[in-house]
Amino acid sequence: MENTTLSALVLCADPQTLRALRAPLEARRVSRDVATNGAMALENLAARKFDLLIVDLDGLDKDWLTGFYKVNGCCYDITVIAVSRDAEVLGNLDRKRARFTLQKPLAPGLTSRTIDAACNTILVERQPAFRCVTNFSVLAVLLYKGKEKKLPNAVLRNISYTGASIESSFTLPIGETISLRFSFPESGLPFQAVGKVIWSDSLGQCGIQFQQVPTDQFSVLREWLDNKAAETNLPAAHPVVPVSRFISHSKYLDHS
Repeated sequence: MENTTLSALVLCADPQTLRALRAPLEARRVSRDVATNGAMALENLAARKFDLLIVDLDGLDKDWLTGFYKVNGCCYDITVIAVSRDAEVLGNLDRKRARFTLQKPLAPGLTSRTIDAACNTILVERQPAFRCVTNFSVLAVLLYKGKEKKLPNAVLRNISYTGASIESSFTLPIGETISLRFSFPESGLPFQAVGKVIWSDSLGQCGIQFQQVPTDQFSVLREWLDNKAAETNLPAAHPVVPVSRFISHSKYLDHS
């Protein structure tokens, strides 16, 4: 992944932790502003946009991140790395808010890899994902309150690394959860994912953002899209490894 310059706000008053963060941030050409308390951090965040927020939770109120999101909104475009000496504190964090964690004292290798992963995630999510136009039948199931409803006449219209568009005889409300299954036409290899409806129209067309994809099947999707992109001489723009939010387990995914 290219070392494109990014910006980070480091909320930390611990000199040892700041020293441990300095080298891996510089290696990734990440510009660094330091705030030594929560109020200073919020002032910095209000004044300018940062790509990365590294928060040392030791010495902060345990609900500081919750307060941060109440002020800035859950869709605030920033990637958070949470740091603490307490493994239990890190384990209890909502990963939608703190996508990466580091336990103190910071180990150089793990710190570098975590910062690399965070930077790669930011850069990947800024790239437009190659979207392949398709036209074949799929098994699409609406998952609602533990019940399943098969969508009639479901057809996959396009697919990318981040989601898909389908068409069926049923209009779907935005926010609903969909299980999607099909086999790639060329190889017959299966693919399945669970996602959220992020747009929908009265003609039965909708867009699905993937939330849960088995790792092995994400790899198959990546290879298939790479081949399709190569056929059209377009860059696939995909992560070196699947972005963390794609890799999850669900009772709706069959891992057999």
